[in-house]
Amino acid sequence: MLLLLILSFFLPAEQVRERYYQSIKSEKQAEALYQSLSELAEKEVFFLAYKGATESLLAKHAFNPVNKMKWLKKADATLRKAIQTKPHELEFRFLRFSYQHYVPAFLGYSKEVEEDLAVMIQLIQSKKYGDAPPALVKNAIQFMKETKRGTPEQKKQLELLIAP
Repeated sequence: MLLLLILSFFLPAEQVRERYYQSIKSEKQAEALYQSLSELAEKEVFFLAYKGATESLLAKHAFNPVNKMKWLKKADATLRKAIQTKPHELEFRFLRFSYQHYVPAFLGYSKEVEEDLAVMIQLIQSKKYGDAPPALVKNAIQFMKETKRGTPEQKKQLELLIAP
């Protein structure tokens, strides 16, 4: 327990977020972040969600199709567990939505895209951001808009959320 406390002190949420975004372009960064999050994920749901998101990045970086599928399966299970624990955490929904958006639907790992979109719009409209910092909320809104997903009504709601 003391080791967990020490590790979480040295790996604050903002640093995890920063390292995650660096991992999008770097397999080595993704591997290092995954190792850092592995022990912490057992005790804190924030780290669990980012572990799942990092697993999706490891799938992205994997060359071998078998390894890609292995990492996608892990990412799906890990993020599902995090979202079941905190279903109204905007940041966790955004992490899952982001990776599922890019996964071809025929693989079966993008089932929650529409659900996550609807929940995120609802949370943002009611200003229930959870622990998500304002910059992340802004990026989530912009990304949701850019994906062109959702119903015409949801697209209209996103436009309203972006408007000054």
